[in-house]
Amino acid sequence: MPYKKNITNKIHPCDVLYISENSAWGEIGYEAVCALFDDVTPIYWSPGMPKPDIDDWHGDWIISFKSDLILPVSVIEKAQKGALNFHPAPPQYRGIGGYWWALHNNDDIFGVTVHHMNERIDHGDIIKVDYFSILQDRTEESLKQKAAYFSLKLLNTILRDIIDGKSLHPCGAKWDSHLYTQRELEEAKARMASKAMIEKKIVNQIAS
Repeated sequence: MPYKKNITNKIHPCDVLYISENSAWGEIGYEAVCALFDDVTPIYWSPGMPKPDIDDWHGDWIISFKSDLILPVSVIEKAQKGALNFHPAPPQYRGIGGYWWALHNNDDIFGVTVHHMNERIDHGDIIKVDYFSILQDRTEESLKQKAAYFSLKLLNTILRDIIDGKSLHPCGAKWDSHLYTQRELEEAKARMASKAMIEKKIVNQIAS
C-alpha cells in the first residue's frame, strides 16, 4: 500500500483517513488528529504525484485538510461517521486559486471552510466558515499562510466537537455555483502578465 498505518494508544477509539498536502501545515494537522484519535492513516499528496491506492480503506472518518486530492464516492462512502474537507478559502471560491482570485478581486476579507464531502468538488453541506481580514500589502503567499493558520484553528475546533459528541450540522452558508479550475487560474495569470508587459512597453515608449 502507498500509505502507512500509524496505530497508537490515544484517547478516542476511531479509524481516521487523514489526507493533506506535502507541507509543514499538513504535518501539523496530522499531529492534531493523532493527538485525539487512536488509529490514523496519513496520506500526503500534491498535484503531479501518483494517485494513492486507498480503495481498501474503510473506517470512521475521512479528514481532508488543505488537499487537492479528489476522492471517488466509493471511498467517501466508506467513512461510517463522516467525510470532512477543510477548504482553505471561503465558499465563493470553490476549487483552485482562491488566494489569487481574492487579491485579484480586491476583496477585503477571506476565509476558510469545513464541509461534508460528496460526489462534487467543494460542494457538500458547509459546517463552518471562519473569516479574517485581508491586509492591503498582503501577497498571494502570505494570504496562503494566513489561511493555513486559520484552517488549522478550524481543524482543532471541529476535532474537539467530534470528541465532545457534537453533531456537525450545516451552518446555512452556501457555495458559489462557479468552480475555479487550474486552467482558468493559469489563463488569468497569463492575461495579467501580458497586460503588465504591454503597459510597461507603452510607458517606455512614452518615456523615450
